[in-house]
Amino acid sequence: MKPFTKRLNKIQIQLQKHLQSGASVQFESSLQQSLDFLSSKESHSQIQEDPYWPKWHGPWWHVLALVEIGQEKLIPQEMISALKRSVEKNTLDFFPLLEKEIPDGIDPYRNIICHCALGSYLKILLLTEENFCLPQWIKDWFVKYQLQDGGYNCDDESYHKIPAKSSLVSTLPMLESLLILLRDTESFHDEEKLQMTQVLDQGAHYFLKRNLLCKSSDQNQVINEDWLKLTFPRFYELDALRILSFLQKWSQFRQTPLKIEPIKMVLEHLCQRVEKEGFLSAGFHMTRVDDQSLFLQSDQSWKFSESS
Repeated sequence: MKPFTKRLNKIQIQLQKHLQSGASVQFESSLQQSLDFLSSKESHSQIQEDPYWPKWHGPWWHVLALVEIGQEKLIPQEMISALKRSVEKNTLDFFPLLEKEIPDGIDPYRNIICHCALGSYLKILLLTEENFCLPQWIKDWFVKYQLQDGGYNCDDESYHKIPAKSSLVSTLPMLESLLILLRDTESFHDEEKLQMTQVLDQGAHYFLKRNLLCKSSDQNQVINEDWLKLTFPRFYELDALRILSFLQKWSQFRQTPLKIEPIKMVLEHLCQRVEKEGFLSAGFHMTRVDDQSLFLQSDQSWKFSESS
């Protein structure tokens, strides 16, 4: 592992130099555009109606992108407060597994928060609220909806299958936020902390058993080849580096060395992507934007329209 660690350190230094060069000008411009939008009346009007939709056009996307690049402290606090109020007002505090569990008047597209959205939302709060307090319903969620294989799945039908199978995409945001909760907060008392640590460990082993991004039926077959590319903005999409980063932080937190075999394929692939100068080679993947988003209409109804 030592030669690989040295190589990663070299990459990090080279990337830092790159960011300090001309690329930083474009970065600052894009950053300011997002901050201006999040301070606008338009964004606050959108977030008041729905915390999530239209996800590719609204505050949700901008906030998550800023969190991803480590600029969460720049997000206007008024926007964080508005997002929190909107989630509390517009979404259920549980994940219905049967149609009969959905209360009357609930729109299944808009009013049910999924696992990947919840994990991302929780991460936003953890990184932006000074006096963060974990709501009981989110605390319960981690245990209640974890599947036997260690993960989560935003497809409610998966919970009724035998065996029930988790989704890598649904699982990672939940585990990332749980790791922050356990590592950086006092959200759990001793007995709860033990239980939540077991949830975290089971989730980490879920990825390790899959060689990070492979099928459960074939640990050598990657589910999505795009996951081997570096992705930005990730939103809640996966890439190999994101999974590996989580596992590295988990292993440090648990003081459990990562075994080489489950992460070998990803390590080798990342090393092949490094050029002589230490820069990452071509192969960058832009997160795919869904063809459609939900938009609020003038008659106050919500309809799917083309995304940009």
